[in-house]
Amino acid sequence: MKINFENERELFALMESELGTAVICDILDDFRYRRQNMDSVLRPLCEDDIMAGRAKTILAADVYTMPDSPYDTEIEALDSVGQDELIILATNKSTSNAIWGELLSTSAIMNGARGAVVHGCVRDIKKIKGLGFKVFAAGINPLDSKGR
Repeated sequence: MKINFENERELFALMESELGTAVICDILDDFRYRRQNMDSVLRPLCEDDIMAGRAKTILAADVYTMPDSPYDTEIEALDSVGQDELIILATNKSTSNAIWGELLSTSAIMNGARGAVVHGCVRDIKKIKGLGFKVFAAGINPLDSKGR
């Protein structure tokens, strides 16, 4: 049976409503993809959040001096996010600061992102929840990423 979708958004919505993470992991195991799960430290900011979408990967690294324009690279990365993409932000497991917060969530929403997975810390939790933007993160840290 072939299912036709008008667009990816319908497919992602169906995936979110019908597929569970454990089932997907079991299927991937059967295909011998045995390590395709997220790191166990990653948790949703809202317990019931789930998300599916096309991955947009971003890599961030700690810095130890204040650049002239500390947010230019972050803004450029966010501007490259497309409609219905999931932002996958790797930080080399850094928790020294919050790479994600209310402003980046707002920008991601404006670009049509479906959510973000941040392998690092986030801040502005109450504001992010108020926006209704789905975020999974490894931790919470109030420090801005500016020059960090």
